[in-house]
Amino acid sequence: MDALSSVSAKDVTQAAETFVLKKSMEVASNTVLSLVGAATASAPQQTNNPPNLGNQVDVRV
Repeated sequence: MDALSSVSAKDVTQAAETFVLKKSMEVASNTVLSLVGAATASAPQQTNNPPNLGNQVDVRV
């Protein structure tokens, strides 16, 4: 009887660990999707500037 309860406890533990892992992966996925959505929403808009605009800017790094 003791062997049966130990196998059952292992199964319950494994099922609980699997559930927690799946839930954490779901939360991470939702977080990444919201971050990607926020990044694309705040991306600069494309403008229709003339092709010569900004060609003579002196930028030093």
